[in-house]
Amino acid sequence: MRSRRVILVLLAIALGALVLRWSTAERRAEIGVTAEMAGRWVTTDERWAGRFLEIRPGEIVFGQGPEGEARFRIVGVFEVAPVGGLRTFAIRYREPDDLAAPETEVLIGLAHRELRFVSQPAVMWVPAR
Repeated sequence: MRSRRVILVLLAIALGALVLRWSTAERRAEIGVTAEMAGRWVTTDERWAGRFLEIRPGEIVFGQGPEGEARFRIVGVFEVAPVGGLRTFAIRYREPDDLAAPETEVLIGLAHRELRFVSQPAVMWVPAR
């Protein structure tokens, strides 16, 4: 009788721990490309002269200067925890014609019509005019 009670208490604790973990786990609901992030972005940083980033529903384009453009199919956009005080998004993308290609993710922060890559926070991108 006592062992049954111990087992029930242990099961209740384990179930409670699972519920707590599930309720506090980061949930990344897919939100899609927002109006705030959509458009062509450029920077005045000379290291990135001639380059741009273009985000539109379903596609992300990295302008690579004289090398041309790299186009990818967006497979998901998620809002994640803020980084550096900026509203932060994860954009997942892959090669457009290769469903077996691994997905890649870029993190961007947005605020007041400026975009920053989380990996390069010192470089500010603004909407192209």
